[in-house]
Amino acid sequence: MPKTSPAADLSAYTPVAERIRLFYERYPAGRIVTELVSSEPREGATVITFRALAFRSASDTLPAATGWASERDDDGEINAVACLENTETSAIGRALANLGFAASVRPSREEMEKAARARARRGERGTSPNERSALPNG
Repeated sequence: MPKTSPAADLSAYTPVAERIRLFYERYPAGRIVTELVSSEPREGATVITFRALAFRSASDTLPAATGWASERDDDGEINAVACLENTETSAIGRALANLGFAASVRPSREEMEKAARARARRGERGTSPNERSALPNG
């Protein structure tokens, strides 16, 4: 699959909130744990990195799936005021996609919106290496 794509139809992507609802519907005793991995100044911005772990039951000692996300606080209006929260949500969406809570595509709607913001900043239609992790098989 090519690592570039035209602007995506965001309605084809499952929002993280829906993935969370489906997870708890299937695994009512499950839990989602998040960890702030880093918050570092980089190139005039702060880069936040989170890891999320999804457990199917309260007794699980190892996660059934994990997900990682990284965001910059200078990337759009949402990240300017809620970068920490947005990054945590993206990590959860990735973990749940890795556990199978995604329609036919792995990235969440939030991840595709991030890719669209990056394209808009550059005035491009394709994707950059930084956006590749947001694409299926990226």
